[in-house]
Amino acid sequence: MLATLGRILQGPPLPIVGGLILLQALAMHVPVLLFGILLAGTIAAFLMLMRPLREAALILALSGVACAALNYLFANDSSALLIPLIFLGTPALLATILRLSGSLSLAILCGFVGAWIGAKVLGWLPLDLDQAWAAALEGIRQAALEAGRPEPFHGLPTEQLSLIGTEVVMASLALLSTLLLLLARAWQSVLSETSFFAQEFRATRYGRIADIIFLIIVVATWWFPDPFMLGLSLTLITAFLFPGIATVHRLADRIRYRLAVLIPFYILLLSLQEVLLIVATLGAVEDLLGWHRRAAGDNGIS
Repeated sequence: MLATLGRILQGPPLPIVGGLILLQALAMHVPVLLFGILLAGTIAAFLMLMRPLREAALILALSGVACAALNYLFANDSSALLIPLIFLGTPALLATILRLSGSLSLAILCGFVGAWIGAKVLGWLPLDLDQAWAAALEGIRQAALEAGRPEPFHGLPTEQLSLIGTEVVMASLALLSTLLLLLARAWQSVLSETSFFAQEFRATRYGRIADIIFLIIVVATWWFPDPFMLGLSLTLITAFLFPGIATVHRLADRIRYRLAVLIPFYILLLSLQEVLLIVATLGAVEDLLGWHRRAAGDNGIS
């Protein structure tokens, strides 16, 4: 099925434009098909990796504009215009960086740096993201109390934490876009019948300067958890999850039954927020110590 869809996406452009419009339109108005938005984002990244850049950009621009117009007509809400831009444009941009640079690490890092800069810009605009984040915080606090765990975010008041609402939204967008990029890259690897994606992902690292900045910010945030530091730390921890996960995969490759390590690891990663910090820190520390050079190729940022 992947091979068939891959051949279609390398064929004539007009059916691709129509398919992307239909996929997004159905996903917006049929809840059970909501995954179609994510599939459209994966396809957008795949097109930027596989087709000529100008041709792929034109296909995505046409489908994005058409879908935005349809969303606005049906929803009568100007915010609906942004959905194609977000779910098509962001993965496509990361894929373009990957294709031009040849570095998966650089593409991922650029996504999170752009997300943090975007959060600062959005913070100057009269949006309602902070109020939505404040409501979500109450749910997080209640879940922690019901589970008998310590109060999250060092017990800072909601009024302070609501100031990082834009950072949470943008970091989540960068995380989603990166996952869609990885799916598209893995798809490309499958179609080429090579294992280059596995090798490329296992070599993910950001370079020692980024590692040092990450460790300093995380330690500083522990002692000075003001909103600015919390927002920056949140973005960095999310970004460094990928070198951390790559490290775990490299370590698991050294043992005979790697799934016995990877399955419990992903269960813990998805269920305990403390594991996120541990994994992110592992990725930075391992790169600083140079362990990765003995286990994988160099896909990092010099």
